[in-house]
Amino acid sequence: MSERLLYLPKVLFQTRPEAVTGIEGNPGGGDIKGECLIYPFQTGSIVVSAVNGLPDGFFRLCISSDVYPQLELPSLLSSHHFSYCLVYDGRFKPSDVVDGSISICSADNEIIASGNVQLRAWHGPDS
Repeated sequence: MSERLLYLPKVLFQTRPEAVTGIEGNPGGGDIKGECLIYPFQTGSIVVSAVNGLPDGFFRLCISSDVYPQLELPSLLSSHHFSYCLVYDGRFKPSDVVDGSISICSADNEIIASGNVQLRAWHGPDS
């Protein structure tokens, strides 16, 4: 297997995210909690999200910042009230979205959960 194909897991396991977001349900949105970790990768970012408490179904994950007013990422699929998503997006770097926000929207465009993107404050096992 090519070393190039193994680069993606190395980024996730051997580096720390540059930006992080705690996600919480909006009032009336239920007990939704989760996080997004944003890693630099190639010319863009890898976004890893894990969210508990979502109703089953598809949801939109959107990032907005001063640099990018609205970036829509691939849909989140919630099953048994949990969603996990890993996506590469070449449109932005983690530093482009710091001080912005991440929101989860329902099919009818209602924001049901959100959080502010911050410079890495996550304290993993090797911090």
